[in-house]
Amino acid sequence: MDNLKEPLDLIRHSLNSLVLIKCRHSRELKGKLLAFDAHLNMLLQDVEETYIDDSTKGAKLTRNIEALYMRGDTIITVSPLNKQNTNIAK
Repeated sequence: MDNLKEPLDLIRHSLNSLVLIKCRHSRELKGKLLAFDAHLNMLLQDVEETYIDDSTKGAKLTRNIEALYMRGDTIITVSPLNKQNTNIAK
């Protein structure tokens, strides 16, 4: 990761790797990043979504999604997940 010069370089470096995406409305996505564009629209595979369900008094729920298109305007942060920090996402 020594050759990171622009913000999108970190995302480009994470292609075909696991990423953790924090979104608006207390949602988190963990999955394999397949593609992205300049607007941070992303295509993810084998996604685990974690969210807080208001109808169950704030219970944290998880669901798995085979493939997901993510609009960039809902994304707050994107973090690459490697073997050293995979446990942080749990």
